[in-house]
Amino acid sequence: MSVKVSAAIWESFPGRGRELLVMVALADFADVGGVLWPSLATIARKVRLDRRSARRVVSGLVKAGWVRVVANPHGGKPGTTRRLRIDLARLQTGDKTAPRTAPLGDGGQNDPRRGAKHPPNPSGTTKRSIHRGGVGPTAKDDRKFDLNRIPAELRGLQRWVLWKLEERDGRPAKMPYHFARGRLLPASSTDPATWSDFETAIKAGRKSRADGVGFVFDLRDGYTGVDLDKCRDPETGTLEPWAADIIKRLDSYAEASQSRAGVHIIVRGKLPEGGRRNGKIEMYDAARYFCMTGWVLDGHDTIEDRQAELEELHREIFEKKDDGSGDAPPTTALAPKTLGGADLTDDEVIERASRAANGAKFSTLWRGDTAGYPSQSEADLALCSILAWWCSGDSARVDRIFRRSRLMRPKWDERHGGRTYGETTIETAITGCMEHSPGLGGIWRHTPAPSARSIASPVPQPSARRIRNLR
Repeated sequence: MSVKVSAAIWESFPGRGRELLVMVALADFADVGGVLWPSLATIARKVRLDRRSARRVVSGLVKAGWVRVVANPHGGKPGTTRRLRIDLARLQTGDKTAPRTAPLGDGGQNDPRRGAKHPPNPSGTTKRSIHRGGVGPTAKDDRKFDLNRIPAELRGLQRWVLWKLEERDGRPAKMPYHFARGRLLPASSTDPATWSDFETAIKAGRKSRADGVGFVFDLRDGYTGVDLDKCRDPETGTLEPWAADIIKRLDSYAEASQSRAGVHIIVRGKLPEGGRRNGKIEMYDAARYFCMTGWVLDGHDTIEDRQAELEELHREIFEKKDDGSGDAPPTTALAPKTLGGADLTDDEVIERASRAANGAKFSTLWRGDTAGYPSQSEADLALCSILAWWCSGDSARVDRIFRRSRLMRPKWDERHGGRTYGETTIETAITGCMEHSPGLGGIWRHTPAPSARSIASPVPQPSARRIRNLR
């Protein structure tokens, strides 16, 4: 939720009743730039209206110009929602007239398919400087992605996937896809068979109405991506000092993210062993993809060799402790407070598991990617083994969190000999963790936070014999 957007609505929106209620609900889903993408069903539940009434109110707000459709104007397949933007400029100025520009892609004078010029730039730079770099797009700039500005060396590789914004667990998620047999199928950042060349991805995106294209990082190519999250004002393009420092130090290709609130940096170099995510900073050179925009930041339109700079930055972020000066970038402790995070919420368990030393493996399993496993049963057991440690052997909690993953399937609740497949899998995972953690004594006591060395140790995996017993 954006407090800024909510405050603007309460102070300036003239509507009453259902209109005000829906606008306030939309603010709960909006980012700082007023962009949101909840499904109609989610909005209806939020304001306790039936879907028809909710659709009528939202349509009225769009026609009146208080809300604008910026992507997926007609929705799409199940799980696909329209992307909306609350007109913050109109709220802040108190203007009650219709918006000056038509919704993106509606065939109006600002429809990008008609070669429209860019809207005025609030930063004061020229339109040309924005298109060629500048501060990048702002919340008032409705341009589509400028994909031709992506470096040619990336466009020449067969490392491209499609992505769509979909709702997962009540939150938007960028899900990877590839186009095959006339429809979109799930893609994986670890399965080259689901990647394509750039031109094929672009053509497939047009046919399938995907939201964009993504570049997959592969160790064979020697590229590393640095993702700086929530470091940029989407309205002005202003960067937070810590992010501006990283961009300056790496001095390589940099573009604004799809939300306009983050920055992607791509360099030539290989990441050292160690962490990959800490707070608002992520670094990946394999098994991940960037949703590319081509919204290049000023002076950062080429990819450079930055091995030494990359190693130094990695060392500072993942090894160097904050000296208390307040100049360090926002980070989150990597170690759980207690063994298995027994005092954490389910969401915190998921977040911390994804940032642990084996976080890449957890994240891959969490989104349903079973590549590298003989069958999904092995993948189910591998994810449960990780969750068993983080949940301190609490079988009910492991089951609850597992059901939120994309590995969840009907087989989980099928009964075999009086017990469900899920119960058997969880018991096997917990037993395996206890066997490899003798200090627990089988009772999963609370203990001090493990050392960095113990966190780096991989979660014990079950034996092949235990896996066979699940089938």
